[in-house]
Amino acid sequence: MTGEIGSQSYGPGDLLVYPSSLNAGTFTFPTNGQDFTLTMPASISGITIFTICPFNCPTFDLETNPGKLTLAFAYFPSNGGGYYASSGYFTTTPEPGTLGLLATGLVAATWRRLKQKRAQHGRTAGRPTLVSSIF
Repeated sequence: MTGEIGSQSYGPGDLLVYPSSLNAGTFTFPTNGQDFTLTMPASISGITIFTICPFNCPTFDLETNPGKLTLAFAYFPSNGGGYYASSGYFTTTPEPGTLGLLATGLVAATWRRLKQKRAQHGRTAGRPTLVSSIF
């Protein structure tokens, strides 16, 4: 695992991640021998990251918001058949405050753009316009 914490970069083998608990729903493997993917509510808590260094190694404890765990399984018929995990990822749901900040920013950007358009229209309103008619 590689990463960057603050201005310090860590290479492969410099970080160790220990999740203390993964809470997810249950599921049943299908009996049809087909690959499948499932998504279920989940949460991860008590993640501890250890850095490998000669002395004064910092440790970081992280908490995540609840989210969704997506797992994909592939079926291999050899050796009596069986399912093997082929991929998986965890995504969190944004906090309501984050969505509120995003909405506020979009409203402010739209208001500013409208204000600029009105100001440009106001500058050209007093100028004479060339009108031609075909009569």
